[in-house]
Amino acid sequence: MPVIIEYFKTRFIRKIPSAVLATGLVTLGIIVAQCGTILDTTVKQHRENFEHKLLEFQEMENLKKMLKK
Repeated sequence: MPVIIEYFKTRFIRKIPSAVLATGLVTLGIIVAQCGTILDTTVKQHRENFEHKLLEFQEMENLKKMLKK
């Protein structure tokens, strides 16, 4: 954050390694957020598929019970 404040005050950055580190951390944060979104979407899809298969299984079991009667 001090690098950003310094830039807005002087329009010059004297601490280049800090600026590079800040840029890298922001980039890493964006990548991690995207990975989290992808993983969350995948988990939701798998959960929906599991519930759908479970309902199909229950329907098949109900049909088997009805046919036995």
